[in-house]
Amino acid sequence: MLAGISLAGLPMIALTLHLWGWLAIQWYYPLSALNGMVSSFSVTVVSMADLLQQQHRTTAVGYLSACFSVGIM
Repeated sequence: MLAGISLAGLPMIALTLHLWGWLAIQWYYPLSALNGMVSSFSVTVVSMADLLQQQHRTTAVGYLSACFSVGIM
């Protein structure tokens, strides 16, 4: 959750740096995608924690992390 909050401003920072001429606009799109991936990951983990029994949570979070990692590759 903290990663999602800290990454939320990166696309706006990239856009501001582009307007100042310090950064290419191509950085906006990967940072925006990273922000979306991290924020959706935290919401998914919270939903899983609410729905699953305690003995199944660690396995489910491990599978979810593996799926997100494979999806990035």
